[in-house]
Amino acid sequence: MIGYYVSRARAATECLALLGESTSQQLTNYFVNQEQATAWLETELPNLVNVTEQAEVIVPEQAIELSATMWRYLLIRADLDVGRRIHDAALRAARRLEDRSAEARALGELGAVEMQQGIYEKALAYTQEACEIGESVAIGPSWTGPSAISA
Repeated sequence: MIGYYVSRARAATECLALLGESTSQQLTNYFVNQEQATAWLETELPNLVNVTEQAEVIVPEQAIELSATMWRYLLIRADLDVGRRIHDAALRAARRLEDRSAEARALGELGAVEMQQGIYEKALAYTQEACEIGESVAIGPSWTGPSAISA
């Protein structure tokens, strides 16, 4: 079940990132247009949150992947509570796995959520910690990084 949500969320967010109709076979199997992808994300958002929180314990890598997949959609949608829950689960999963790169990304995403809410001190603390971790694991310029850092 977790794998289903990971693959569908990835396909939906990739479809939304396209300017026109999808040419990827995987995307066309799931969604024919951006409206369909948006409708699926809106309908399944509560399930995506629950799945991310379950994955944190069961398959932490997939909690991290869901956070990385959903960040742009959540930021644009400005559903900050949902974003916080998903990125918090990814942060806990990353720490559990001792995956410093994923930890930095989740911290950056949490910083972006806090910034959108106007909680600047907390946003700055998350973002600074993300940068420190990124520097310590030598994340290079090719890393797309947390949206709070790369924005």
